[in-house]
Amino acid sequence: MNDLRNIVVELESGTLSLETSLDRFEQGMALAKTCEQKLGEATGRVEKIMKDFSVEIVGPFTGE
Repeated sequence: MNDLRNIVVELESGTLSLETSLDRFEQGMALAKTCEQKLGEATGRVEKIMKDFSVEIVGPFTGE
């Protein structure tokens, strides 16, 4: 997650060359995809645990 934040800071600085910006953007998108996958897996685990313990799930887990 910190790597993704660092990439955002670098891109927002506006000091990178176009090529470097594109490389960092690509890295950031790959990291974001990995984070999304891990979040999906964690959500599935939470929902399974809640179901196993007969906790009623009234809607999708939003983390809020």
